[in-house]
Amino acid sequence: MLYKKLLKYWLPVIIWMGVIVWTSTGVFSYEHTSRFIVPVLQFLFPSLSLDHVNMLHELIRKSTYIGIYFVLGLLLFRASVVTLRKNNASGG
Repeated sequence: MLYKKLLKYWLPVIIWMGVIVWTSTGVFSYEHTSRFIVPVLQFLFPSLSLDHVNMLHELIRKSTYIGIYFVLGLLLFRASVVTLRKNNASGG
């Protein structure tokens, strides 16, 4: 039963690490994401120059990493707190 509870909290950490590895591949490179993000930015901000749109695109991509690692930190914190509580409660 203890292993199921630990798996419940640590499996999301492992899965999220897999998401980080996947987003670090070429699938989420500048060239691939620009096909989706740049047209949206040009639609939302038609008066911006292409240089400014590209700068916003890069800012969005870098900000995404901050968010991804923030979520990992939250998941790690949650799993660690639960693990430490279980160890302290069992006397170990």
